[in-house]
Amino acid sequence: MWVLYLFLLLLYLGYLVVAVPLAMAAAAIFYTFGVPVSYLRGLAAVLGRRPGRPPEPAHWPKPPADGDPALLQYFYGPARADAALAVRVGFSKCQRLWEFGGEMIGEAFEADASWLTMPLGIGGAIGLGLGTVLGAPIAAVIGVIHLLGIAVSAALVRACGALLRLLDSAMLRVRNVKMVCPNCYERVPYPAYQCPNPACRNRHRDVRPGRYGILHRRCNCGTQMSTLLLLGSSRMEAFCPHRGCEQPLEHRPGEVPEIVLPFFGATGAGKTRLLYSMITQLQEWTDSEKLTAGAGDSATADGLQVASTLVRSGRTTIGTPVQLPRAHVIRLSVDKSTWILQLYDAAGERFYEAARTEELRYLNKARTFVLVIDPLSVESFWQQLAEDVKRELGSQRSTAPSPDLAYQQTYQQIEAMGVPLSKARLAVVFSRADLVGEIDGDAAEWARADLGLGNLIRSIAQNFKETRYFRTAAVMDDGHVHTSVTELLGWLLAPDGIQLPAGSGCQPTNRDRGRGRQTVADSEAMTLQVHPGPDDDAGELAELTARLRAELLELDVAGAEQLAVGDVPAGAMGVAAVTGWLAVQLGPEALRTVLKRVADWAARNDRSVEVTYGTDTIKLDRLSREQQDRFIDDWLARHRAGG
Repeated sequence: MWVLYLFLLLLYLGYLVVAVPLAMAAAAIFYTFGVPVSYLRGLAAVLGRRPGRPPEPAHWPKPPADGDPALLQYFYGPARADAALAVRVGFSKCQRLWEFGGEMIGEAFEADASWLTMPLGIGGAIGLGLGTVLGAPIAAVIGVIHLLGIAVSAALVRACGALLRLLDSAMLRVRNVKMVCPNCYERVPYPAYQCPNPACRNRHRDVRPGRYGILHRRCNCGTQMSTLLLLGSSRMEAFCPHRGCEQPLEHRPGEVPEIVLPFFGATGAGKTRLLYSMITQLQEWTDSEKLTAGAGDSATADGLQVASTLVRSGRTTIGTPVQLPRAHVIRLSVDKSTWILQLYDAAGERFYEAARTEELRYLNKARTFVLVIDPLSVESFWQQLAEDVKRELGSQRSTAPSPDLAYQQTYQQIEAMGVPLSKARLAVVFSRADLVGEIDGDAAEWARADLGLGNLIRSIAQNFKETRYFRTAAVMDDGHVHTSVTELLGWLLAPDGIQLPAGSGCQPTNRDRGRGRQTVADSEAMTLQVHPGPDDDAGELAELTARLRAELLELDVAGAEQLAVGDVPAGAMGVAAVTGWLAVQLGPEALRTVLKRVADWAARNDRSVEVTYGTDTIKLDRLSREQQDRFIDDWLARHRAGG
């Protein structure tokens, strides 16, 4: 009998030798792979099959309370939340796997045939522990790889967002796009946009690549929005992003360059009528399909109709309200290029007191300014008029203070606002040319001699880099805007590369120029040489010569052209051998005017200009006004004597 027991014992021992290792191996293999697989299943459940949005981050900063109403970009929070949730879900699945193993082991010890199942339980318990020891590091490695992937992806995504913002800003700078709100006058770094979903009224203050999206963002309502102007964000409804303003920006800012043109001057100087005449001229060119100009927003559209009606009917312009002005926004397209014009016309009363002028914050956004002066308001000029003329023009005359006051107050404010006056341009416009009549010489000389504004003109020459004087008639002439307005428009917009049509549809009736103008064939020739400064190269000298030529063409000259290289006098050296020379065609009566303009230009630009007329030569450089006049008078006297 004992032999049977011995046999069964040996048989059981053999069973133990086989069952325990097999159970241990099976459990170890199962848990070695089961633990990381459970983690992967948890990760898949979080990233792939879990419905709804990812949970809010539990341990990381949440979006600002006043942030945009948009969903966070995945790698700006939700990815970290998903990683934390994946760890929790994976650990939970591992727990259930361990619980399953524990239940199986317990059943093995509690079974009726425990002598048979107990070895399996013992082997399973050992294998469970061994498999966990082996599988947990694998799961940890997977988790680390997942977290590293999230960290690297988040860094790359944020770097891409920063790069796209930088590229977008660079594109705006290259295209010279500087946005200004026509309501609050503040710079707009980027417009705010309203969600394009008609049923949603959410506004997004900053749609650029960032925490809410890189190429696109998603509004809280679920609507997708572009984040870059290059991707079409400008097609959405734009608003000023500055708190306290938040007015609509209907002109689609950010697409094209914006030009700010402020008009300033005394009350009743004619600023509004001049602005209306300029707008009417743009409308004329649009009607004749020479360019395209239209209202940039609904507020301007209403004003355009008023402007055209007033100018064409000849009716008196209504006084400008004293409240802060809103820009007239014009969208101008010439050939294939487009610009936004913002024309500001503040009431003259705002240019007499520093506090009121300081409110015109659009002044420091401009680089070209328009000063409008009514000659009839200048007392010294008014007293020169005949009594019957005074009676006739009395109702047209403004009784504002001297134009010096409006200029000095505005100039001081522009300077205080930090405008680089060394780069600024000023158009000085004498209005009512249709009432004042003809003048001799150029407008600046007339203003100095007849209006007694010598001090003002000297101040302007010292304060601004470039100044041009105009006499304009803001009236219709044969059904067209007067040509003096088109000349002003051309000068104002030329620095921005805007090539306006050659002129309006009317023939000039300008009373200060164009009458009796000689042609090149019957005029006398004058040769000018602009001497380069110590550091001037050929390009800089060519630019200086071009600016002098532009000023001379304002005068009663038949032509002013650069000499061809073959026509440059022998002996010219260096850059003077190829540039800096002008041939001017003029009549004898224009000689003094041209010499004075050249002398004035030389003084303003700190250069010397050598003028040859016939066989006589005069060199003009930085002299005072009195010295210039004496020098020119003496030279003219010698020239006539020699003739």
